[in-house]
Amino acid sequence: MMSAKETLIVSMFCLSFLQGVFTLLLGILLYFAVSRNRLGRRRNWPGLVIIGVMYLASSTRFFMTFHQNLKTFGRGLPKHGISWAKFELVQVSIELFGCLMADSLLTWRTWIVYRRDWSFVIFPVCLTVALAVSSAGFVRSSYVGIKQLPADDLQAVLRQARLHPVLTWAMLTICISTVTNVFLTVLLATKLLMHHRAMRATLGFSTLVFESLVIVESGALYSVAWVVYLILFFLDHNASVVVLGIISQLAGIAPTLIIVLVSAGLSPVSQPVPPVIKPHDITFAQPSKDADIESLSMDPVKSLDEDR
Repeated sequence: MMSAKETLIVSMFCLSFLQGVFTLLLGILLYFAVSRNRLGRRRNWPGLVIIGVMYLASSTRFFMTFHQNLKTFGRGLPKHGISWAKFELVQVSIELFGCLMADSLLTWRTWIVYRRDWSFVIFPVCLTVALAVSSAGFVRSSYVGIKQLPADDLQAVLRQARLHPVLTWAMLTICISTVTNVFLTVLLATKLLMHHRAMRATLGFSTLVFESLVIVESGALYSVAWVVYLILFFLDHNASVVVLGIISQLAGIAPTLIIVLVSAGLSPVSQPVPPVIKPHDITFAQPSKDADIESLSMDPVKSLDEDR
């Protein structure tokens, strides 16, 4: 088991690295948005706004967690637990908001992949609503528990986090989120692999790139993180703090990766976008001197130089 300082160091490194990855993906997404505008294609404004909000929430939690870990690393755990618990509760609330947004986006992607068939996403939608309820219950019970603490002691805060109803709401939230993401990953991976099998039967080849795209677009990494956190939480291992920070970043990275893949046309189930032919791109082929009047034609692709 890692010591407290080792846990803080690993947590700060993982948070910093994943925040940089999220920033890079956001820059790529903005680049695709500008490129679509130049090509005259429609931009996905709702997706851009949602990812922007998630990035803002993720960055806020990153700076709060980094500041708190840095103080703890330098000065040790604080003696006064109420202020520390309130600061921690704000971070957890932001993380739960990000998880709800991620589950909603993954559910929407599943609905799109399954050709807008609601029968496939009824269960994930119900789980997402249940996650919202359990998250609200956890935040409310934690806040009420902080106000009812008999003394401003950190150990009292930690003991209360392991008692009902805070522990019950926490376990319920973790289990619901884990089941939701595993279910969505199985649905997305199944559809993508079926599409891959059909394409392989048609084209007769397979690539490792496709398998990698399936892992990315199905949100498998995000689901694995939740499964690992669920196991560490029940084992009461301090590495759960590191995994929780990773989940907070992956909640924004996973849907952003999907949107980037779709925008770049790399999604295994993306439909090819027809080229946009503008009026000034159309050129008229010039007939040669020996051609008769019936051989005149208009070709939007050939240029005057090619015809000559």
